[in-house]
Amino acid sequence: MSIVSKPKALVAGIHHWHSVSKVGTHYIVEYLLQQNFEVAYISAPITPLHRLLPLTEDLNQRKNNNALGGEWSSDGSLWHYVPYALVAPDSRPLLSSALVIDHWQKTTIPNIVSNVASQGFANVDLLLLDTPFQPFWLDDVSYQRSAYRVADNTNGFMGNGAACAASEAQIIRSVNKVFTASSSLLDYAKTKGARAPSLLPNGVNLSRFSDAPVPSTVLSDMHGPVAVYVGAISYWFDHDAVVALAQARPDLTILLIGPVDAPEPRYASLANVKLLGPQPHDTVPAYLAAADVGLIPFCANRFPELINDVNPLKLYEYMAAGLPVVASHWRQLQSLQSPARLVSDIPTFINEVSRALAEKSDGAKERDFARGFDWSETLAPLGNWLSDEGLQPHGESERSSSRGQM
Repeated sequence: MSIVSKPKALVAGIHHWHSVSKVGTHYIVEYLLQQNFEVAYISAPITPLHRLLPLTEDLNQRKNNNALGGEWSSDGSLWHYVPYALVAPDSRPLLSSALVIDHWQKTTIPNIVSNVASQGFANVDLLLLDTPFQPFWLDDVSYQRSAYRVADNTNGFMGNGAACAASEAQIIRSVNKVFTASSSLLDYAKTKGARAPSLLPNGVNLSRFSDAPVPSTVLSDMHGPVAVYVGAISYWFDHDAVVALAQARPDLTILLIGPVDAPEPRYASLANVKLLGPQPHDTVPAYLAAADVGLIPFCANRFPELINDVNPLKLYEYMAAGLPVVASHWRQLQSLQSPARLVSDIPTFINEVSRALAEKSDGAKERDFARGFDWSETLAPLGNWLSDEGLQPHGESERSSSRGQM
């Protein structure tokens, strides 16, 4: 019986493999694994500056991965690695310069390119970049085809200056294929030089949201209805809206789940706002099962360049859990024509949350909407492109590997 070799892919992203912030990049890697690829996944590096930060579970995982020199999955199909670099791209002055973005890999210990090569990925079938901060792979590995996914409008992030924009534009002009996470980003990609970008939108793993258990530890001190937000709580998050909602509805418990960039002092006096911090990704369905409404309160009016192109993964997860959703109004979200209630001011935000709670929906229309966005469907354009380029394997691999035992 013949042995079919697996095609190899090198994927570069921001969040490490076991991050509680599971984003589109992770699902793309999972899709490639399902397509019988062997994958190396390289995330953003840690640096000496991380020694100044509190040792969170997330940072500890990144440090441990680096100390191990990367980790292989148990079946030997995925190697994921958090590099260590003396300097790395950052929003702060100097670290956001072209010099750092283009050359930080030369400061990695051990050398990141050599380490990747030592794991068998010096020559890959597919190079897929999901970040503008690792452009060097286009020159430092051999590949048959290359692709870049525009996940957000990078011009809209604070601290992403001209060097970041130039790096992304150079990547877009250099790769064989450009994908975007939202339809509104297609034109953005074209302005950067993309020749025929294709939509590769966010989606949801529907199977995760069937019969999700309710976490009793969360419910133990809660009474009445529950609203939930899952995701990063950064400068684009509308704290004013959440504070106003908590004050207007003292009977409503508001769960905020995710990493917090800067503490919001007003929450300290609001007993019905629960800051739970980052939670394991596998527990998210249980938290959603405990809720009555999902929230997406973003400052779309203050940060339109960033927010208008966002295709929020959390929208699909909320709806897969059968939750009514109240969200800030922005261009891409409106274009999805979802059952979400879109609002443009705080009084309407409060009113729509109250209406959603009063209507006590059975979640049928939300689940129906989510069914159209299973990852197997939304990532199909990637599979079609791989097939057109001859990068799909012609059968299951029989090649055994001892890497999972390492």
